[in-house]
Amino acid sequence: MSELTQTLKILVTRYPGTMAELARKASIDRSTLYKIVSGQRTPREFQLEHLADALELSEEQKSALLLQYKQRGRGPDPRLRAELHHLLEVSFRVEDFTHREGIISNEAASQLRCSEQYIEGSR
Repeated sequence: MSELTQTLKILVTRYPGTMAELARKASIDRSTLYKIVSGQRTPREFQLEHLADALELSEEQKSALLLQYKQRGRGPDPRLRAELHHLLEVSFRVEDFTHREGIISNEAASQLRCSEQYIEGSR
């Protein structure tokens, strides 16, 4: 299940009215809304905007939802990917050092240069 679908499920669950009311308020067919929330169908951007308005999301929440929409199928958020890359670099530096030198302290590990051995998983 995509991050977008999970977010929509949470938001719709918190909606105080019925799905039929929400669908009407968002100008989306009720069966289409059920398919979107269950992950069987990806909403179009305008549908997502109408849904965000119907759910009365703040501008920040709406922007985050639209970002999830635009990021779908591209893997994690670029900031998360950068942090993951950094963590993998550090782990490879520590592994290389420990194979050569033995046990290493955290402080010493932070001083190691990157080995550039990074394998990125499938997208």
